[in-house]
Amino acid sequence: MPVTKATARYARSLLELATEQGNLEAVYSDMRFIYKACKDNRELMLLLKSPIVNPGKKLNILTDVFRAHICDLTYEILKILTRKRRENLLYEIAADFFLQYQKLKGETYVTVTSAIPLTESQKEKIRILLSHITGLKAEIKEKLDTSLIGGVMIESGDLRMDLSVSGGLKKVKKEFEMNLFEKWL
Repeated sequence: MPVTKATARYARSLLELATEQGNLEAVYSDMRFIYKACKDNRELMLLLKSPIVNPGKKLNILTDVFRAHICDLTYEILKILTRKRRENLLYEIAADFFLQYQKLKGETYVTVTSAIPLTESQKEKIRILLSHITGLKAEIKEKLDTSLIGGVMIESGDLRMDLSVSGGLKKVKKEFEMNLFEKWL
């Protein structure tokens, strides 16, 4: 999901305003709720991106869906987005808000996929590695995938590291396929 100037600007403005008003954690929670609702509901995303539905109708629907679950500041942002016809960016703004929130807190969230559960020692080594790379404290979310054979895959924002055995085998296979040596009969 691309971060555009508009999404970054809205997310940064919301972050700064929430911090200024002492509402940062509430707005963070609201944006998580909105992000999940958009991600899990295809019809909501289609509605937000539809040029046919007028902004007033979209705001009414957003109010019905979110108003009881979000704070006043987040609701005001929804109103501004629909008034400026930027409601189609809501999902991306929420995602960018998370990135900016993490930077503000000096944290990053990392998904580590492995064939078997990681030990605390392995998790600590990954945290140290990522701290050196990003300069941020890493919070690890673990996923299991037995197709990796061994090793790990690390994902955080735009950072992707495939340190798995299956990933290594794929690289070797690709190198052999691209090999320009004459093939033996």
